[in-house]
Amino acid sequence: MLARRDHHAAQPPSASEITEYLIQLVDDVAGIRIDRDTGLLASGLTSANLAALTAGAAARWNVDIPVEVYFGRGTVASVADFVHATLSAPPARQGNTAPVSDRRAGSAAERKNLRNQIRAAVGKIR
Repeated sequence: MLARRDHHAAQPPSASEITEYLIQLVDDVAGIRIDRDTGLLASGLTSANLAALTAGAAARWNVDIPVEVYFGRGTVASVADFVHATLSAPPARQGNTAPVSDRRAGSAAERKNLRNQIRAAVGKIR
């Protein structure tokens, strides 16, 4: 079982530490041993496995990985880079800041397109 890390630590984990954690998490949730440059979808991960990977990152570092991160390059290294960049970003300013839209929501057409991409990727794996 993977140990929980204090995500309130002063220094974020390195991209290498995040990569190793994600590789171990993939092995734990899917029983698949992959390397940092293996495509997650090409390796046989299912949407349920990706959901578990997202939940594992959220539990460990309080980071939400948007599904779009798994597409594109979609390797463990690219996901780790996203998590590292998120954890390394300066904290949001307090006070008079403009609201930021929820980029996960998107338009109905964007959500439909994303669902179709997921279905196509899952279909290729099966």
